[in-house]
Amino acid sequence: MNHESQADQLIANLDKACRDAILIPNSWLPEHWHNKKTGFVGADTIHAKLDKKEEESKPSKHQVAKQDRSENIEVYKDYTSHDEPIIYENNVDEAKLYENMQSFAKYCPSIILDD
Repeated sequence: MNHESQADQLIANLDKACRDAILIPNSWLPEHWHNKKTGFVGADTIHAKLDKKEEESKPSKHQVAKQDRSENIEVYKDYTSHDEPIIYENNVDEAKLYENMQSFAKYCPSIILDD
């Protein structure tokens, strides 16, 4: 184990220990963060809720792909309106492109894969 990864692991362990040890009184927090049973909320709980909220606010893969397709359509529309050849370089999904190329080569009758 190299020293950088060991140091990173120690820092991560210290961060987790601090989050587990720190309790924040309800009076310091907004109402929706309060813990009615104990009167305190752990820092780890707050971080977990914030991480979940941040994850929910991120666009899904489907939304990102839909946005990319919309942008590509606009770019291609501009190319065709100016009678320019279309250059496919915007928002290229390399994995999907490779998958499509493999499918095309597999099912195209004019391509002989044994050569």
